[in-house]
Amino acid sequence: MVEHSSTDATNAASAISSQLTMEKAKDKGRQARKAAQMKMRKYSQLARDNGLGFWSLVFESTGHMHEDVYKVLTMAAKHGEALRKEALVGIVFCASW
Repeated sequence: MVEHSSTDATNAASAISSQLTMEKAKDKGRQARKAAQMKMRKYSQLARDNGLGFWSLVFESTGHMHEDVYKVLTMAAKHGEALRKEALVGIVFCASW
């Protein structure tokens, strides 16, 4: 069992708060962009290696959607029926927190 002192928690909170400025906090979509970049680095090559495309669909806890969500939803709305009939596309959704 690992024990953590209150000093550890205070140091961690201090590090986080010192990194987040008011300007960064007001930047709508900042966390979505950051999460999307991380997911692209982590999964895009794996998808390409397996002949697949990859879009990172990121939603902030405030409800803000990353721009790729709009792209995927627009594509699905425009081409979804045709793609389904041709069985050319499979979509896999996974969630991570």
